[in-house]
Amino acid sequence: MSEQNITRIYQGDKEIIIIGTAHVSKHSAEQVKEVIELERPDTVCIELDEQRYQSIMADDQWKKMDIFKVIKDKRATFLLINLFISSYQKRLAKQMGIKPGQEMIQGIESAKEIGSRLVLADRNIQITFSRIWHG
Repeated sequence: MSEQNITRIYQGDKEIIIIGTAHVSKHSAEQVKEVIELERPDTVCIELDEQRYQSIMADDQWKKMDIFKVIKDKRATFLLINLFISSYQKRLAKQMGIKPGQEMIQGIESAKEIGSRLVLADRNIQITFSRIWHG
Protein backbone atom coordinates (compact mmCIF):
# COMPACT_ATOMS: atom_id res chain seq x y z
CA MET A 1 0.00 0.00 0.00
CA SER A 2 1.31 3.42 -0.96
CA GLU A 3 1.64 5.75 2.04
CA GLN A 4 1.34 8.77 -0.24
CA ASN A 5 -1.41 11.15 1.02
CA ILE A 6 -1.68 9.21 4.29
CA THR A 7 -0.95 10.74 7.69
CA ARG A 8 -0.89 8.68 10.87
CA ILE A 9 -1.53 10.36 14.23
CA TYR A 10 -1.18 8.56 17.56
CA GLN A 11 -3.27 9.67 20.55
CA GLY A 12 -2.71 7.42 23.54
CA ASP A 13 -3.62 3.91 22.42
CA LYS A 14 -5.55 5.18 19.38
CA GLU A 15 -4.27 5.55 15.84
CA ILE A 16 -5.93 8.04 13.52
CA ILE A 17 -5.30 7.56 9.81
CA ILE A 18 -6.02 10.55 7.58
CA ILE A 19 -6.25 9.99 3.83
CA GLY A 20 -5.86 13.12 1.71
CA THR A 21 -8.19 12.68 -1.26
CA ALA A 22 -9.42 14.49 -4.35
CA HIS A 23 -13.15 14.59 -5.17
CA VAL A 24 -12.65 13.50 -8.77
CA SER A 25 -9.84 10.97 -8.57
CA LYS A 26 -10.05 7.27 -9.28
CA HIS A 27 -6.78 6.82 -7.37
CA SER A 28 -8.29 8.44 -4.25
CA ALA A 29 -11.29 6.11 -4.31
CA GLU A 30 -9.03 3.07 -4.76
CA GLN A 31 -6.75 4.22 -1.94
CA VAL A 32 -9.69 4.74 0.44
CA LYS A 33 -10.94 1.21 -0.28
CA GLU A 34 -7.47 -0.29 0.14
CA VAL A 35 -6.75 1.47 3.45
CA ILE A 36 -10.13 0.65 5.01
CA GLU A 37 -9.94 -3.01 3.96
CA LEU A 38 -6.35 -3.36 5.18
CA GLU A 39 -6.64 -1.41 8.45
CA ARG A 40 -10.24 -2.43 9.32
CA PRO A 41 -10.89 0.63 11.51
CA ASP A 42 -13.66 0.63 14.11
CA THR A 43 -14.74 4.12 12.92
CA VAL A 44 -14.62 5.78 9.49
CA CYS A 45 -15.07 9.55 9.31
CA ILE A 46 -16.19 11.11 6.05
CA GLU A 47 -15.85 14.83 5.34
CA LEU A 48 -19.57 15.33 4.76
CA ASP A 49 -22.44 16.95 6.63
CA GLU A 50 -25.86 15.30 6.80
CA GLN A 51 -27.24 17.33 3.88
CA ARG A 52 -24.38 16.47 1.53
CA TYR A 53 -24.45 12.84 2.71
CA GLN A 54 -28.12 12.60 1.72
CA SER A 55 -27.35 14.30 -1.58
CA ILE A 56 -24.44 12.03 -2.49
CA MET A 57 -26.40 8.90 -1.56
CA ALA A 58 -29.54 9.90 -3.53
CA ASP A 59 -28.54 11.32 -6.92
CA ASP A 60 -32.08 12.41 -7.76
CA GLN A 61 -32.78 14.22 -4.47
CA TRP A 62 -32.81 17.60 -6.23
CA LYS A 63 -35.90 16.48 -8.17
CA LYS A 64 -37.82 16.31 -4.88
CA MET A 65 -36.71 19.78 -3.77
CA ASP A 66 -39.34 22.40 -2.95
CA ILE A 67 -37.83 25.39 -4.78
CA PHE A 68 -40.34 27.78 -3.18
CA LYS A 69 -39.24 26.66 0.27
CA VAL A 70 -35.60 27.17 -0.71
CA ILE A 71 -36.37 30.76 -1.80
CA LYS A 72 -38.54 31.42 1.28
CA ASP A 73 -35.79 30.15 3.58
CA LYS A 74 -33.31 32.48 1.79
CA ARG A 75 -31.16 29.58 0.63
CA ALA A 76 -31.36 30.25 -3.12
CA THR A 77 -27.82 31.65 -3.27
CA PHE A 78 -26.47 28.59 -1.50
CA LEU A 79 -28.39 26.34 -3.87
CA LEU A 80 -26.97 28.13 -6.94
CA ILE A 81 -23.40 27.93 -5.63
CA ASN A 82 -23.86 24.25 -4.83
CA LEU A 83 -25.31 23.56 -8.29
CA PHE A 84 -22.42 25.40 -9.96
CA ILE A 85 -19.78 23.46 -8.02
CA SER A 86 -21.63 20.19 -8.56
CA SER A 87 -21.95 20.79 -12.30
CA TYR A 88 -18.23 21.54 -12.62
CA GLN A 89 -17.29 18.42 -10.63
CA LYS A 90 -19.61 16.25 -12.73
CA ARG A 91 -18.04 17.48 -15.99
CA LEU A 92 -14.54 16.93 -14.66
CA ALA A 93 -15.44 13.49 -13.29
CA LYS A 94 -17.03 12.45 -16.58
CA GLN A 95 -13.76 13.27 -18.37
CA MET A 96 -11.87 11.13 -15.86
CA GLY A 97 -14.35 8.24 -15.92
CA ILE A 98 -15.40 8.48 -12.27
CA LYS A 99 -18.37 9.68 -10.25
CA PRO A 100 -17.87 12.94 -8.29
CA GLY A 101 -17.27 12.20 -4.63
CA GLN A 102 -16.47 8.56 -5.39
CA GLU A 103 -13.82 8.55 -2.67
CA MET A 104 -16.51 9.48 -0.12
CA ILE A 105 -18.97 6.95 -1.50
CA GLN A 106 -16.21 4.33 -1.37
CA GLY A 107 -15.46 5.23 2.25
CA ILE A 108 -19.14 4.88 3.15
CA GLU A 109 -19.48 1.55 1.32
CA SER A 110 -16.24 0.15 2.73
CA ALA A 111 -17.20 1.18 6.28
CA LYS A 112 -20.52 -0.65 5.90
CA GLU A 113 -18.83 -3.74 4.40
CA ILE A 114 -16.49 -4.22 7.37
CA GLY A 115 -18.99 -3.07 10.01
CA SER A 116 -17.23 0.16 10.97
CA ARG A 117 -19.15 2.99 12.59
CA LEU A 118 -19.68 5.83 10.09
CA VAL A 119 -19.22 9.40 11.31
CA LEU A 120 -20.14 12.41 9.19
CA ALA A 121 -17.37 14.82 10.11
CA ASP A 122 -18.13 18.20 8.57
CA ARG A 123 -20.20 21.23 9.44
CA ASN A 124 -23.29 22.18 7.48
CA ILE A 125 -22.32 23.33 3.98
CA GLN A 126 -24.54 26.40 4.31
CA ILE A 127 -22.33 27.70 7.14
CA THR A 128 -19.26 27.28 4.94
CA PHE A 129 -20.92 29.04 1.98
CA SER A 130 -22.16 31.81 4.28
CA ARG A 131 -18.64 32.46 5.58
CA ILE A 132 -17.28 32.55 2.03
CA TRP A 133 -20.07 34.80 0.82
CA HIS A 134 -19.94 37.29 3.71
CA GLY A 135 -16.16 37.28 4.13
